[in-house]
Amino acid sequence: LQARLQQEQETPQGWMLLALLYAQSNDQESSIHSFERALQLDPERSEIKLAYAETLIRQQQGALTKKSTELLQAVLQQDPGNTRALTFLAMGSYTSGFYEQAIVLWKQLLSLRQGQADDGKVALIEKSIAMAEQALRQKKTPDSPGVTQTMALDDEIKQLRSLIMAQGKLSPESESLLKSIFAQDPDNSQALTFQAMAAF
Repeated sequence: LQARLQQEQETPQGWMLLALLYAQSNDQESSIHSFERALQLDPERSEIKLAYAETLIRQQQGALTKKSTELLQAVLQQDPGNTRALTFLAMGSYTSGFYEQAIVLWKQLLSLRQGQADDGKVALIEKSIAMAEQALRQKKTPDSPGVTQTMALDDEIKQLRSLIMAQGKLSPESESLLKSIFAQDPDNSQALTFQAMAAF
């Protein structure tokens, strides 16, 4: 497939398929290169961004990364009600241990399902919300022993959470906090999740 794409007319669909094949064979570098080529050929195509984001999330055992969050944000900017993008963000938030955000996202998905034929997805979303709520109740407090983050970083994340939850969007203050957090921890899952929520 790669030889054919290089010798004949390139297509975004072909490069995306090649990227997925590389991902299945655990060749992450080639998979990322192929996804990037597909996006170069068709930068507005949501299908490519979603497949790319899903692949990155799977490679991180379900956790969000900066790149996967950016891809999902781009999809949601084009289509705020995109259920696949919301699902990936919700699952990534839950896996990253940010249960509050997962609950918000799953409830948003639930509202989008209102009035649609019940195909079992509503029950699954409700079960996911209940699971996240239970995990949230059992979650240790941030100040409990064993926390690996520094107190300064922990305080910044708390401030960021308060700002995003209160304002519902990015502000100069929250953007400054994000910049500081990412300078200390570029792939901080909680900050990435707050950034994603505020963006859409």
